[in-house]
Amino acid sequence: MYLYLDTTEKISIGLLDEKFNWISYLESEEKVVSKVVHTLINNILEERSLSFDDLKGAFFSSGPGSYTGMRVSDGIAKVFKWHNIAIYSFYHFDVPRLLDVPSGAWIAKAFKGESFVFEWNQSSTSKKLIKEIDGDIDNQVFNHDKTKKLIKENSEVFFNQIISFNKYLDLYYYRELEVEFQRS
Repeated sequence: MYLYLDTTEKISIGLLDEKFNWISYLESEEKVVSKVVHTLINNILEERSLSFDDLKGAFFSSGPGSYTGMRVSDGIAKVFKWHNIAIYSFYHFDVPRLLDVPSGAWIAKAFKGESFVFEWNQSSTSKKLIKEIDGDIDNQVFNHDKTKKLIKENSEVFFNQIISFNKYLDLYYYRELEVEFQRS
């Protein structure tokens, strides 16, 4: 059994079987992650009469996204590690590439009036911050909602990829912390 937790933008939590098929999956609209995340983890385990000891590993999104949300899930990942549960992570902007989407862009609101853009093709990648983009995002552009959907629909392929890397990534913030928390 594997736990999946993404707190980069609201909360997505799920349980996967040994072949990475969804047993349970929940998305919460709660914006204050720290208020509900522990209860959600407890509830999803209790629904299946499971405990930490039943988990073989856990998957976490290391960003980009909400600073506080990422710190909460990173703290939970460290608790899992203390319990000798394997932890794995990924960046949202890498999801389409890991699922063999040959080119595109991943865009998210980066707060402070800016949007984060990650573009890729078969030979290069680029990251940049631009003036905030509003409105509909077309089908060739990915965001948190679209990558969550890709993960949900391609769980077996995606999580096998993540396990093959066998690492837990550093959190990815939209900006350097010195810039993020600079006084105006």
